[in-house]
Amino acid sequence: MIRYLFVALMAFTASTASAGVIGQVSRNTVFTAPDSALSSAVPGHTGYALSVVTDDGSLITAVDVSIIGKLHQRWVLDADGEFVVPTPASSNISNGDSHLLPVTGALVGAAYDEDNNLLGSPLFSTATRHYGYGTFLRGAWGVPGATQTTGLNLGYIVVPNESYEDVAIVAAVATTNGTFYLGRTSFGWTTPSPRILASTPIPDDDRSTIEIDFGNPRLGDGLILLRDAIQLWNAGEGVINILSRSIAGPQAGSFATGGNGVQALVGRGAGGASVDVYFFPNQGYGRAVLQFKTDVGDLNFDIAAVPEPSTLILATFALLPIARRIRLFTPCRKA
Repeated sequence: MIRYLFVALMAFTASTASAGVIGQVSRNTVFTAPDSALSSAVPGHTGYALSVVTDDGSLITAVDVSIIGKLHQRWVLDADGEFVVPTPASSNISNGDSHLLPVTGALVGAAYDEDNNLLGSPLFSTATRHYGYGTFLRGAWGVPGATQTTGLNLGYIVVPNESYEDVAIVAAVATTNGTFYLGRTSFGWTTPSPRILASTPIPDDDRSTIEIDFGNPRLGDGLILLRDAIQLWNAGEGVINILSRSIAGPQAGSFATGGNGVQALVGRGAGGASVDVYFFPNQGYGRAVLQFKTDVGDLNFDIAAVPEPSTLILATFALLPIARRIRLFTPCRKA
């Protein structure tokens, strides 16, 4: 619910003028101390500095802001070092803490408020800093007459990239030309297109495995490289983060992986991961599961290598049963 301010020298009136208020946003992914580790944390986070500006030169006299979503928070100890206290207001727009951005000398109309579960952050809490996620950030303040301008900062929020579309923003902005109401779309907040994890090799409906020839190694030969590397890419929009890859199973030691080390799959095939698979012939029969964990779901391959009587080593890759089969340019995991 929007809370109206009744502050001396200011009054909110319903706007009937043609002029309005425009929402603006700037983004940050390189976080400063003491939260700089958030820049490379998984899942990725983005900071959004929200501001407003009038389009007719009228002055902004007061604002009422309410933001809901998964907001990264950093609370600190109080001056006595006894209690952890909220940090709902600051002027910083580069650290890892979500907060409002009231002007100096702001006339508080509704207390600045936020919550923090003190859990789940990729950053480690310390004796003086306590990280977690909150669900709301709100407050209302008036701007002293001497410092009223055509533009005003509202808040700075740090959001996990995977929770971007869950953010809700409501702002009431009072100007010398009336009161205007803005929602998340006023700040360019849109629902992103789905991220789509795709790969080769790809199984089809009639065959549960894909045979891949390692060539003609003999038992006792050195490390054998799979002729065609596994390719992973994002056929949708946004970014898919590869969280980990691993080999497990009774003969996991018979296999190894390498590749270009890409950890982020950029949308529309702009960047992909190439993963080499190796087999040790001197290990004999090998069977294992190669698993890729991503922030849109897991991708599993069943790997088998069996020496033939002719010493030909064959490998088969079969997608393990999962909710949806992986298809070239066909959605399989959406976020």
